Amino acid sequence: MNLSRISISTTIASLFFFISSTSFAQHREILDSIVQTLSKESIYKDKLDKAKYLKQLDTLNVQDFEGAVGPFVMQIFSDIGDQHGLFQMGWATFVGEQNESAKEKLELQKYAYNEHFAFRSAVISGKYGYVAIPSPQIPTKSFSAQEQAVKYISQMAQQIQDTLCAARSQSEGGLILDLRLSMGGNMPLLLNSIAPILGDGKLFDAVWGNGTESKYELIDGQLFEDNVALGKTKCKCNFDGVKVAVLLSPLTASASSQTAIALKGLPNVRFFGEDTDPQSSNITKTLMFKNGPIVTFAGGLVRDRLGVMYESSVSPDQIIKGGDNFESLKDDAKIKATLEWFAE
Repeated sequence: MNLSRISISTTIASLFFFISSTSFAQHREILDSIVQTLSKESIYKDKLDKAKYLKQLDTLNVQDFEGAVGPFVMQIFSDIGDQHGLFQMGWATFVGEQNESAKEKLELQKYAYNEHFAFRSAVISGKYGYVAIPSPQIPTKSFSAQEQAVKYISQMAQQIQDTLCAARSQSEGGLILDLRLSMGGNMPLLLNSIAPILGDGKLFDAVWGNGTESKYELIDGQLFEDNVALGKTKCKCNFDGVKVAVLLSPLTASASSQTAIALKGLPNVRFFGEDTDPQSSNITKTLMFKNGPIVTFAGGLVRDRLGVMYESSVSPDQIIKGGDNFESLKDDAKIKATLEWFAE
C-alpha cells in the first residue's frame, strides 16, 4: 500500500498518512504505522518495546477496529508514560493512564469551560490591564493544507491580540496576562496572539524525539518555525518598558505552557502562581488517517531562549498557592501580588 507523507510544519501537523479503505490488512498497517512512528518520533521512544507491540498485533482482532485499536494505542501511551498523547476515532477519545487531578485543578476547570471567565479583559484598580487567554483550537480539517491552517491561525490570533492591545491602551502601569485557565490548544495561534509582548527574535527551540531541532522566532511580527511561516498578525501595539505579570496554574498546559516558556527570559516579564501541568509542556505531533483515527503524541521538548530545557512543569518566579478568585479579580491573591510588583 502506498503511504504518502505531507509535511506542512512539525507544529501544525507533522505527519500525515492517508489510507483510503478499511480492510483487515489496512487496519493492521495503521497500527504498524503508529508503533513504528512512536518508536522513532516520540520523546519517550526509549521506553517503547517495539518488538512487544508488533507481536501483540498478531493477536489483535483488527477487523473489530473500534474495539481493538483504541485500547491498544491507549495501552502504549500508558506504558511509556505519554500523558499528552491521545487517540481519536469518531466521537471516541482514548488517552493513557492519567495522574489523579487535584481538587484545585478540578475547581479551575469549572471556570476554564465558562466563556465568561476563560477569555475576557478588564481594568484593575483603574490602571492595570488584565487579559485571560483561552484554549483556542483550529479545525482539524485545516491541518491538511498549510495555507488554510495559517489563515485560521492568523485570524483567530488577531482576535486575541486585538483584545490584548485594547487592554494595553487602557492600562498605565502594567498588564496581567492570565494563563491559569488556558489548557492549551494551538501553539502557533497563542504565540501569534501575544506577539506584541514577545517582540521580534528567537522564542525557543524545539528538540524533537527523532534527534532534530527547530527554531521558533518572530520576524517583523510573523511567526516562523525555521523557514516555515506559521501565522501573521498586525501587532497594533507594543509593550516596550511595560511590566507584564503572567499568571500560571496546574491547569496551564500544552500550548499554554509553551507560550509561558516563550515569555521566559524577557526582562519586563515576571511569573506568579503555581507550577503548570507537569505532563504536557512538551510539543505534540500528529498522525492522521484518511476517514479514520487521529493519533497525537509527545514529539518534542522545548528549550527556552536562555537554554533551559523543560521536561516537566513551568515554574513561577513567585509561588502563590491557591487564592484564585475569578469572580472578584480585585480579591484574587495572585493578582494582589502582581499589583505589589507593579507598584515597586
